[in-house]
Amino acid sequence: MKKRLLNFWIDKETLLKFKARYKNISARIRELIESDLNNNSEIIVQRDNLAMFRNFIFEDDLPVQVCGNVGVGKSSIVKKLIENTNDKIFIVLDSHNEYDLPTIQTIPDNLKKSVRILLPEQPSAAQGIFNLYANQILSRKWPDSYCFVIEESHRYKETKLLLREGRKFAKLITISPDPLVSFCKRIRIVK
Repeated sequence: MKKRLLNFWIDKETLLKFKARYKNISARIRELIESDLNNNSEIIVQRDNLAMFRNFIFEDDLPVQVCGNVGVGKSSIVKKLIENTNDKIFIVLDSHNEYDLPTIQTIPDNLKKSVRILLPEQPSAAQGIFNLYANQILSRKWPDSYCFVIEESHRYKETKLLLREGRKFAKLITISPDPLVSFCKRIRIVK
């Protein structure tokens, strides 16, 4: 078993030695170091490796940033994830009409299948509407089966707030060319 550290793999034995060496420092500093070891890494996944992608997405309840070059297949692998995941209900905030899912306007708590919320293509028009949905996501704890996906997440300033606070309310996946924050899991899609 290996842990990822700033784009380097660290084996379990080395990690245990590190933890043993620094066991006498305060619990908070140790927590920050372990958090850095666990969260500040970028996981590389090939666009055709759905099994690996799914494992990294659902290994915990933390938010996930899916990153990669334009046209590499970020949205395509998320679409495959939605099509091949029966135990989750995906709510996709989509400004490019990329997902072939039923469209809704408000987010109910009794969904039975995945849906999308179609946002305007123009970033300025979508910004205000996205803010309303971000507030709705942060307004309550959603069922564990819900998973929110934000396409073109770099367009919306509220995405950073959702990544920081949203984990308390729902599973969140953002899709953008580059990472938006450094404090949560990042998966880079490559060819």
